[in-house]
Amino acid sequence: MQILWNGAPSESFHPSRGVRQGDPISLYLFVLCIERLAHSIQSEASTVQVHTLKKVLASFCRHSGLKVSDAKTNIFFSKNVPLDKKQALSNLMGFTRVEDLGYYLGVPILHSRIKGQTYEKLIEKADARLSGWKAASLSMAGRVVLSQAVVSALPYYTMQSALLPNSISAGLEKRIRRIIWGGSEDKRKLSLVKWEEVYLPKALGGLGVKRQRVMNEALLMKIGWKFLTDQNSLWARIWKVKYGNILFEDMAGHRKPSSGII
Repeated sequence: MQILWNGAPSESFHPSRGVRQGDPISLYLFVLCIERLAHSIQSEASTVQVHTLKKVLASFCRHSGLKVSDAKTNIFFSKNVPLDKKQALSNLMGFTRVEDLGYYLGVPILHSRIKGQTYEKLIEKADARLSGWKAASLSMAGRVVLSQAVVSALPYYTMQSALLPNSISAGLEKRIRRIIWGGSEDKRKLSLVKWEEVYLPKALGGLGVKRQRVMNEALLMKIGWKFLTDQNSLWARIWKVKYGNILFEDMAGHRKPSSGII
């Protein structure tokens, strides 16, 4: 193998120990190899590129001692690739074809503009958790606690990294209202007071229910504040190099991000 030393490739040498067996070289070397591999596997949807990709993966496995599991590996195509070509190339690779990039730590990996269906699973999870509860049999205090513990807290992790579509925030608040007023999916109950008053703190006569949209923006502002006050941190420096002044333009309101993702 070779490494770049002061911008020039070194002489070829054979490592005496692998990284996984305690190589004295920094583990960051392994990260660099994975980064290079990640760039190599993004290629044109053609038979030639598929054969090249298979060679790259085979070479990586041969040198690293790892093995790619065909059963656990998926392949994702651009929407501009014809369906028959997608199927043919998927069969050639031996991977399962998917229509999205899936999830990482419970958050969808975005590859296009954010739509309501991108985060539809948050609504589905809320419905699944509420399916075993009968809000009408609980007291008002119990229904408020149920709404906060089951629905309000559900999207907080996702809200820290993405601005959810209005339809998702509205859908979550709809379920909170339904729980508090003791209604159900089939039977709607009248609101006893204005919903604006329910949002007020308990000290002011409200129930302390949090607005989903406001909570989403507040959690994103925490990241923005950390970025502005700790610009020497590694992640802040990476952001500045990757996005440049667009971050500050967005904060000043000069430009609206198309995807709403941090």
